[in-house]
Amino acid sequence: MEGNNLKILENRELEEVRGLDSLDDIIEHLASYLLKGDLCDAKFLWKRIPKLFKESAELNAVWGVGQSLWLRDMPEFYIKNRAFEWSPRIKTIMSQLVASVQEKTVRLIGIAYTSIRPVDVAALLGISLPDVEVLIREKGWTIVDGLIEPQEPPPEDVNLTLAECQIGKLTDFVSFLEN
Repeated sequence: MEGNNLKILENRELEEVRGLDSLDDIIEHLASYLLKGDLCDAKFLWKRIPKLFKESAELNAVWGVGQSLWLRDMPEFYIKNRAFEWSPRIKTIMSQLVASVQEKTVRLIGIAYTSIRPVDVAALLGISLPDVEVLIREKGWTIVDGLIEPQEPPPEDVNLTLAECQIGKLTDFVSFLEN
């Protein structure tokens, strides 16, 4: 659903003479790019936003969260996200963003670490130490000598049909060029 909303906002920005002229739409557009994980488009959108709109506290708060993601400063990401009282329209997107970032980070922890301190897991996920203990039980991770030993998550499903379609198109294109 968010993807459709993002497409609608992008199309409206392109179709309007002056781009998006509603502050709420601009904030939602920026937050949606962050949720999608499209930091480059979020950065370029920020550069296109008129200075008048950049005085908005909520817009600046969303951009501050985006800057933390850009810098991969996860503790700062969670601090900035919690520090602002989001409007109802943006609160949903920001909650989904936090959940998405936490999910990706848990996956990366499982892949990248053979052992990690609970305090570091808490900082990377923006959660408390008791919540880390719950996470350890949920994921089946173990604690040895005060260090968490995460298990590598199962590999993500790869959409082979998409790859097969692309190979088919490439084959058709090469055949066309040869003839």
